[in-house]
Amino acid sequence: MDPYFRPILIASLVGILLNTFLTLPIVGFPILSYMISGIIAVLIFRNNAKKNFENYEVKLADASILGIATGVVVGSVLALIMAINLQNPELKQMIIDKINEASRMQSQREFSFIDSLNPSFYIIMGLITIFFTSAISFFGSIAILPFINKAKK
Repeated sequence: MDPYFRPILIASLVGILLNTFLTLPIVGFPILSYMISGIIAVLIFRNNAKKNFENYEVKLADASILGIATGVVVGSVLALIMAINLQNPELKQMIIDKINEASRMQSQREFSFIDSLNPSFYIIMGLITIFFTSAISFFGSIAILPFINKAKK
């Protein structure tokens, strides 16, 4: 079995669960959950490699692959969840109300605009989501490297 598959799958599942269930109580937590998923992927990879090799040092290439792949999986699933949820008219109205509240406006024209979203909107939204989750997960996977690798003398 590929040594990257299991850590990516487990870390992606943890990132999705953290993002899904802990997003509402904590402001800014989605970014932290993506970073945590990258960290978890590298830690699981290191533990698996440590079983096979006594002094295995996680390389930058390994951490990069793990972080980016974990971000792609998490971003893909979250983009799919957002695209499915945007089909709900009540959720669309809630989004419009939040936008109006934030901008101190009261307009209903946006509902017809949001209601007639093209597939290109969902594609662009998915690509942007995947890019940001990959970048943040990559940063998390790189940030843990100094703490898990022993210093060379």
